[in-house]
Amino acid sequence: MDGIETTRAIRASEKRTDRHVPIIALTAHALASDRERCLQAGMDGYLSKPIQPAVLLEAIDKLHTAASLAPSPKALDVLDRGALLNRVDGDAQLLGEVAALFMTESGKLMSAIRDAIAAGDAEGFSRSVHTMRGMLRSLSADAADGLAQTLQSLDPLADRQGAEAAWGRLEEAVAGFKAGLRSLADEAESSVPEWSVKTVTQANGAAHGYT
Repeated sequence: MDGIETTRAIRASEKRTDRHVPIIALTAHALASDRERCLQAGMDGYLSKPIQPAVLLEAIDKLHTAASLAPSPKALDVLDRGALLNRVDGDAQLLGEVAALFMTESGKLMSAIRDAIAAGDAEGFSRSVHTMRGMLRSLSADAADGLAQTLQSLDPLADRQGAEAAWGRLEEAVAGFKAGLRSLADEAESSVPEWSVKTVTQANGAAHGYT
């Protein structure tokens, strides 16, 4: 396995845990396409050889800073079923439409954020993260929104590697939220009458402080 394959394997295994192993690529290649491949695979940073000790230590320090600011994706529930069901008022069809829209638009926004970081586009970065946070809040995705807030607080020009690391954590949280949302939408679609009754019960229970 090369570095790309190893990183993908590590990131895949992390989806079952609350751990995140920091990974920085050290490579002789300096092409933008190589950098993109590393970041898309889930690496937190990218340095080309010859490696300067001071630059490497700075990259490691930035990863530690980003990690200390970012809450764990599992510190909060990935998907707040009760709050989300309440938002769609027990409408299975509406939930399906919302889920489909999120699957499409969140991917576009995450790509836009990644590209803005890579290009040093502060305005595009700010706009895309702001839009992403609005979408997450509208779906009660508190854990992912917390990570997006951390990303939003960073300057992609002054702290590019920190922003890249924060983006990677957000990408993992969004992927987990997507899986939960898809599962909930499928459940709703497969059992509409029973699910509608359950939804009303859950929403009423949440409103009265019990489940």
